[in-house]
Amino acid sequence: MIARVIVSSPEVEQLVYGARLGDIVAMDHLLRRLQPDVRRYARRNCASADIDDAVQDAMWIIYQRAGKLKCIAALSSWLFKIVSRICMRLKKRVVPAELFDDDNVDHAGTASQDSTHLRLDLVKILAGLEPHQRDVLLLSDVLGYSDEETAMQLHISLQAAKSRLHRARASVRNKFKEKTDHDIRE
Repeated sequence: MIARVIVSSPEVEQLVYGARLGDIVAMDHLLRRLQPDVRRYARRNCASADIDDAVQDAMWIIYQRAGKLKCIAALSSWLFKIVSRICMRLKKRVVPAELFDDDNVDHAGTASQDSTHLRLDLVKILAGLEPHQRDVLLLSDVLGYSDEETAMQLHISLQAAKSRLHRARASVRNKFKEKTDHDIRE
């Protein structure tokens, strides 16, 4: 089991400690050391077509957040949660095959164009949010963190995380409404 391998390894403990201190070499070695375990988790949780994407996304998240890891004993469960959330997100993006049969080709093309425009609008709106609102929204709604996990990641209280998330969602809704109203007028 991965927990025994990672937690009992003094090498990994030193690498995590070095990564927390900003040592790039330690971070590189840590990522290389964790990648086989991340890949194994991805094989268990993802569709076979999504394994490489899941590993890449997970390694990026580990790179970004390994310095914030407070307890080496939590490393195994943290890795598993990262990979399982990524796999769930990748499963949600799958488009049903019936959208691509001959009867629905025009509809699928229109849906794809609308989806692209919607994504671009969303990226613009997210970029325009206050950093504290953007962070809580990304953690909760994009990465799928629970309210408690979001609060822990941001080092704020649970009530503050819920409040920020509510305000961030309201802000996004208002900006989409403004954009839609503006597009209708044109």
